[in-house]
Order: sequence, then structure tokens, then C-alpha cells
Amino acid sequence: MAKAFDEFYKSTGKIAHNDVPFIVVTESQDDCPDIRVYDLTVRTPGDNPRILLQDVNLHFKPGDRVIFTGASGSGKTTAVKALMNSWDYGQGLVVMPRNVKTMLFSQSAYAPNANLRTILNMATAGQAKFTDRELRYALQSVGLNKLVEQIPGQQVEILIDEMVDHLKSTSCLKKDVAQSAIDFAQRRVPELFSSVQSVPDEQRIYLRQCLRAFVSAHEFDDVFNRVVDAMDDALMAPLAKRLALFASDIANRKSGKIYAYTPAKVRYFAWSLRRSLNKAIKTYMKNDDTDDAFREIRLNDRQARNVVDTIVNHTRDEMMKKASAGPLHQVFNTASWPLSLATVRLKARSAVNEIVQAVTFFMEKQVMTGDTMSLSGGERQKLMIAIATLHQPDILFLDEITAALDKETGAALYKDMLDHLPKHTIVLSIAHNTHIMPYHNLHAHLENQGVTVRRIVPQAPGATPTPSV
Repeated sequence: MAKAFDEFYKSTGKIAHNDVPFIVVTESQDDCPDIRVYDLTVRTPGDNPRILLQDVNLHFKPGDRVIFTGASGSGKTTAVKALMNSWDYGQGLVVMPRNVKTMLFSQSAYAPNANLRTILNMATAGQAKFTDRELRYALQSVGLNKLVEQIPGQQVEILIDEMVDHLKSTSCLKKDVAQSAIDFAQRRVPELFSSVQSVPDEQRIYLRQCLRAFVSAHEFDDVFNRVVDAMDDALMAPLAKRLALFASDIANRKSGKIYAYTPAKVRYFAWSLRRSLNKAIKTYMKNDDTDDAFREIRLNDRQARNVVDTIVNHTRDEMMKKASAGPLHQVFNTASWPLSLATVRLKARSAVNEIVQAVTFFMEKQVMTGDTMSLSGGERQKLMIAIATLHQPDILFLDEITAALDKETGAALYKDMLDHLPKHTIVLSIAHNTHIMPYHNLHAHLENQGVTVRRIVPQAPGATPTPSV
């Protein structure tokens, strides 16, 4: 079909072209890698349409870096939408190469409501295209270091690298390695991390490899376990603090008439609470309590046990303290009056539901999604540049991709992105500012319903580029 349209447009005149009531965008059938545009007319919708482009013919080859300029309202963005088959108002033929990866990034960068790993991969977790380390390097390359901790394990890896440098720089004896590493982790974690997480298996292996240079074989396992446990404890410290406060609230609300809770009943309440909570936390860890495909479990089994211990121990201690202060504490120190064991068990189960909801809510707040990242316009554009660098498209449409960045930062990141793209990638970039023009070989200027394409003459560094005539 594309070949037939191609031949049709080459063999017929403008009257025949205008008889086609829409813009035809199709794939080439002759394996041509070029973008070819024949007699493209683009107009606005409505009863009184305005012609933006009329009878425009364009031809871009692999490796072309094209910058589109023009006055506001001249049709730059609309022309790109027409090439992307997203604008129906007009006439003409656009022939795109087939079997290519095409990406478009607009000025108002949009991030879907998914976790960062999914956004960068542009796929769900089971279809991830890149390793977490590749995602981390992509974020660091555009200056989004603050998002690295949203890739589970990568900020932990940075912590391990800093810990190794610390151990190398200190003159501690081998017997002091464990304590020195633990002290460093406890001091550095609050500075590096703003969210609760654990040490994943991949980073545990990495830590084990790093520590072998500092610890003898016979004491290695003990040192490793102490260090990794200390890291897990430090990483979940904000959750532990929150749980301690929540446990006090549970003790106050579930105690009722406090004299009814004898030590025996308090111990039974704690036992029931632990039993039910263990079951509920296991369900949470397996993600069996929701159909949320994007949920990230940031705790490991040891941390989950600590959640249970923290809640149960604090609740038991608070209730025992209140019960022991009651005047009838010694009188009713039996397991039969005035609360039955069934009532105690029901209160424990009720408390478990509240606890699991609180833990789930708190942990979900630790994971940023597209709606909760609170990124500025410039940071969102940096994120789009990182995605483009990762995915290596064959055709890349960019609409003011550096508009929210300052001149120097925008130019540097833009050049770095182009340097990391495949040589054959066709880049079509809309821009008002000319500071990124030196990184293109073609300049397409929209004016008077037409497009004038000129080759950009390379200039000395710092000079203003000039298109050739």
C-alpha cells in the first residue's frame, strides 16, 4: 500500500493530491530507512481552518539531526504530530521506515503513575529491558541522583562503595572492621536515604565480595552478618520509630478498662497479636493481599520479623505498665475474669488489621510514582533525556526538550544524549532557543506556510552556527 501511494504521489499532480481528504502516514515497503514527506498540508480543525503548512516536501536520512524553528503558532508541534500519525487535519503522504523504534518526548513531560523502574524501562517488572545498575547510571548521567534510591538496591550499593573507601582510608585493625563499618553505616544511612528499604540479595553478594579484603576467613561470616544486619536496622529505623508510636496508640485504645487486663491476659493478648500479625505480614510480603502490579516490597524477612517484634513488645510493655498501675491488678491476676480469652483474641485480631494497614500505607509512601515524584519541569525533562539515552530509538521526536533547563545545563545534557544515541538515529527536534543548534546538521525553519531546510555549517566552539544557503 505504501509503495502504491508513493508511486501515486510521484506520478500525479497537486490537484490529485488535494483530493485525498486526510494525511496518510504509512510504512515503506522498499526497506528505505528514510523519512519521506510528499505535499504535506497541515491545517487547524474547525469550520474556518487556518493553514499551517502547505504542499511541503521533506526527506530525512539516517543520521540526520534536524532542528525545527519558527515563530509561535507556525505549526512546529503540529507538523511533528502529523509525522507521528497523531494529526488528521490536512492532506499529504508521510512514508516512515518500517520495523523501527520511534519515540516522542514533549515539552510537558508526562510520567505515568508507576514506580520509577517501570517508567525507565517503559515496561512492567516482568518485562524489564535494563538492569538496575544501568538505570542508576542513566539517572546519574543527567544529574537525577536523588532518584537513585528509588531503584531498589542501587543507593545501598553507593553506601557499600563509600563504606569500602572509609575502611581503606582508616588505619583500623582487622578486629575493628565490623564496628567501623557498622558505625559508618549508622552515620551515613540517614544522610543518604529518605525512604525505608532493605539490602537486596544482589547487594548482599556485593558486600560480601567487598569485605573479603578486610576480614580473615575464620571470622568473615560473623563480621558480614553483623554489618548487613546493622545496615538493615539502620535502613528501617524510620519505620521502627513509627511502629513504636503506633504500638502505644494500640495499647491505649485496646486496653478498655485497664484493670481487666491482668498480666496473664496481657501475655495472651501479646501471644495472639504475634500469631495473627506474623500471618498478616507474611501475606503482605508475598503481595497476596492486593492486585497492585506495581507494588514494591522494600522489606526483607528479617525486617518483617522486626516489625512484628517491635509492635508486640511495645504494645505488651505499654499494656503491662498500665495494668500494673491499676488498684485491682493483684486481685484479678487470673486468666478467667473479667475478660474471656475469646474477647482478648478478638481485640488482638482487630489490632492486627489496623497495624497491617498502617504498615502498608507507610511503606507505599516510601515508593515514588509518576504522580508523587514532585519533580520540577527541568527534572522531568532530564528524566525524559535519560529514557531516550537508555532506549536508543531509531527515530526520536523532541519538542522543546530543554526548555525548562538553563542554557548551559540544557546544552550539555542534549549533546551528551546525542553522543550516546546510535549514529543512524534520525533526530527531529523543535526548539525556540538556538544554543542547541550546533549539535544538528540540518535546520528546518517554518515560515509562511512553508519549511526551508538548510545545512548547518560547523562553527568554531562558542560561535553562533549559521545555516548554509
